[in-house]
Amino acid sequence: MTLHTAISRNPDFVHRNVGGEELLVPVRRTGADLSCIYLLDEVGSVIWRALDRPRTGEELVDAMTAEFDVDRRTASADLLQFLDELRGVDAILAEGAR
Repeated sequence: MTLHTAISRNPDFVHRNVGGEELLVPVRRTGADLSCIYLLDEVGSVIWRALDRPRTGEELVDAMTAEFDVDRRTASADLLQFLDELRGVDAILAEGAR
């Protein structure tokens, strides 16, 4: 995955705020899989909210640098690591370069 890859949310995941905690919950045909709940930190929450439509990694870096005091290089490295984690649990879909 690169910063030019178009990324979207997997519709099989829902995002909820429960008691101030931002959670991703996979939803299967039989209902929510509560054994696989993923807690998002503040940065992860900003990224997930930015994925309200498909976006490139570059657009997500823009969202991160607008929200936090971080340089593009650090934001890019952190983003790619986080996206790899989300992809590892199938929470996002990578659609190739735009």
